[in-house]
Amino acid sequence: MTTQISNAAGVVATAKVEVERAAAILADAEGARDLVRARLNEKKAERVQIIGDRKAGVDSPKHGQRLMVIAADMENLEAMVAETEADVARTAAGADRAKRALAQAEDGLAKASDIELLRRLIEHAVVLDGLMVKNIKEIAATWKRLGNSPGREKWTPTVELADLIKRIDLTRENRR
Repeated sequence: MTTQISNAAGVVATAKVEVERAAAILADAEGARDLVRARLNEKKAERVQIIGDRKAGVDSPKHGQRLMVIAADMENLEAMVAETEADVARTAAGADRAKRALAQAEDGLAKASDIELLRRLIEHAVVLDGLMVKNIKEIAATWKRLGNSPGREKWTPTVELADLIKRIDLTRENRR
């Protein structure tokens, strides 16, 4: 493993930890928001119950006082819901940033890996190129020593190999 790949892998690992941390913070914020929403819904249900009782003719001297307390509680809870919604939005944005950073880190690791792979493949191709040139020259020389006409050797490159080499050669010519 090269230093670049090792460094990129370290960045990916760090980004994964950050994504997990951000997800946990977001889950906590959503949990807090959901608790406040649940409490607000309880107050709304209690209010609906009292109003329903009053419509049904059940009248209690405590209803008025209880409705005032519920109204005050609901006002405070609605403000808290707004605060927790804002907190969820902030933490969700942080979680999204962490996910984007992870994606960039993974792209960086993939690029570093591909750069190293390409370096090794080219290195290997250079070795194979030398071996092929030497081998083809030996085939031609042996063929000639056997008294055969040059260019009619029993071995020729496959169409695929010849086409690839032609394509590489043509693009090299165009680069000059």
